[in-house]
Amino acid sequence: AHNQEPDYHLEGDTKRSTDAQMAAVVPGDQWVTCTGPRGTIVFADTKGYHKGGLVKERDRVLYTCMFTS
Repeated sequence: AHNQEPDYHLEGDTKRSTDAQMAAVVPGDQWVTCTGPRGTIVFADTKGYHKGGLVKERDRVLYTCMFTS
């Protein structure tokens, strides 16, 4: 478990870290990238740090839901 917070800048009220800032805390070989063709579904526990890659063409459509019991 990593307990150190990476350096960041603010975009409004949101903290954003660069890949280099994040790599200083968690080595890149421990990162997980989830990609797939259109219609792919990824189930993930996103507690912690997560971000989508930079979209360069078209829009990214994201549906987020939460299950609690």
